[in-house]
Amino acid sequence: MSKVFVNIGLSLDGYMAPEGMTMKNPGYKNWGAKWGALMTWLLNTQYFRENLKFGPGGETGPVNDLVRTTTERIGANIMGKRMFDQGEVAWPERALVLARESAGSRDIRIAGGADVIQQYLNLGAIDELEIALAPVFFGGGRRLFENLREPGPQFRIDKVLDGSAATHLRYVRQ
Repeated sequence: MSKVFVNIGLSLDGYMAPEGMTMKNPGYKNWGAKWGALMTWLLNTQYFRENLKFGPGGETGPVNDLVRTTTERIGANIMGKRMFDQGEVAWPERALVLARESAGSRDIRIAGGADVIQQYLNLGAIDELEIALAPVFFGGGRRLFENLREPGPQFRIDKVLDGSAATHLRYVRQ
């Protein structure tokens, strides 16, 4: 049976996106540089560069392998309106039902944003959390773990992988 998992980058102070993040103005409050620093670990992997046809090069090793296995397990992606507004295709309200149909036996990735992840956590629909925790401070923006109902979902640590630009944490539902 397919799993529903979150796979995101997170700042050290708990934000998924810096304050004022819009594609129209990457210079606002320096959000473009902040987001770039958050995602450097991904942008520098060989698999990511090859997959998006950015050209040869990139880091290999355990983090690259993690990116490859995560990408290969995805059968469908769910994202929220804010992510859509930044240049991706929106999902309708019945996103999880449609994603399950589309994914078949492969897994469903919830890519964000924070509001969407919170909704699925509150529904108890998330089986795994994969978080790349980068040593970057945003000081404001979209926090990942706000607005959660009590009691919150219970997860256990499954894996920790140290990378040069982020620590990769994997939690699975208990």
